Amino acid sequence: MNATRLLSRYRGALMGFAQLWIVVFHCWLLIVPNRPFLGAVENFIKWNGLIGVDFFFFLSGMGLTYAIRKKTLREFYAGRLRRILVPYWVMLAAHAIHGRWEYGKILRYATGVVFVTEDFQALLWFIPAILVLYALFPAYHALLCRARDKTAATGCMLIVWLCGALLLRETMRSDLWTFYNRLPSFLLGVWFGEAGRERDMKMHPEHWALCLVGVAAGFLLMRAGTKGLVQAIPQALFAGSAFCAVPLCFLLAGLFALLEGGAAGRIARPFMGLLRFVGTFTLELYCCHQWLYIRMYSFLEGRVSYLAINVITIPIVILAGWLFHLAHQQLWICVDRMRQKRA
Repeated sequence: MNATRLLSRYRGALMGFAQLWIVVFHCWLLIVPNRPFLGAVENFIKWNGLIGVDFFFFLSGMGLTYAIRKKTLREFYAGRLRRILVPYWVMLAAHAIHGRWEYGKILRYATGVVFVTEDFQALLWFIPAILVLYALFPAYHALLCRARDKTAATGCMLIVWLCGALLLRETMRSDLWTFYNRLPSFLLGVWFGEAGRERDMKMHPEHWALCLVGVAAGFLLMRAGTKGLVQAIPQALFAGSAFCAVPLCFLLAGLFALLEGGAAGRIARPFMGLLRFVGTFTLELYCCHQWLYIRMYSFLEGRVSYLAINVITIPIVILAGWLFHLAHQQLWICVDRMRQKRA
């Protein structure tokens, strides 16, 4: 099985899976916390949803290696900004109107100054994070392409990352430190995108076994970070999440392929269709889901059970993300038509 084709085929489903996991992480209320087995499973699924962000870093790194070869540098940056900024500004307006922000605060958030001077996680932290990676990617990609051995070059970058983690752990601002500890997933995504172009990367049984070991090691590192057992990297929780996400992407893609092609295909294909559907509007869903959920939760709390809140709120935030996506699409369709008329 070719690893590159496998991930490319299920990229949309993986993105949908990751975004739904993030929604569960932020919005799901535990309904059986005191039951020995079911409670542990529910708790494990919910609180490991932060791995979904690293899915996006890895898949974005992989996807950017294809995008940058199809466009000029100007087109590359314009496409990224066009995709990101409008949903962010819409949600900024929603927060500003609801919170009655003063104009100076709105300007700091709209321009991104707040992320540099105050807090990287001030609002929708994935947006500034991915913009930083977009900004640095062309230069890093150019250096990687010049390397004779891209695997060795990526290994060197990971060593540099680790050295930076050891040197900066006491001085870097905590919000930036969290982002820094999640960089490995993006670096590995860029490596995989380039390596997959150069050679046929087939998945053999030993590779699947290595993925299982990698996922287990990542979860152990996350748990050690949660318990404060790893002192060398204080944010071991997020470093573990980064290293867990990459092999987990391969395992899930392999599982999707088995389900679709096996006896369970009739059941699996609609499920895969749902994941691919959600994968088309992950950005808009990410931007709006917490803001909308908090308001629904504040209204429903105490009136219905936690299970009812989950059943009501999660489908609504998914629907809202889709409608947000359609509106965003129509906006740019109108803009493009106006430009064509002027031309």
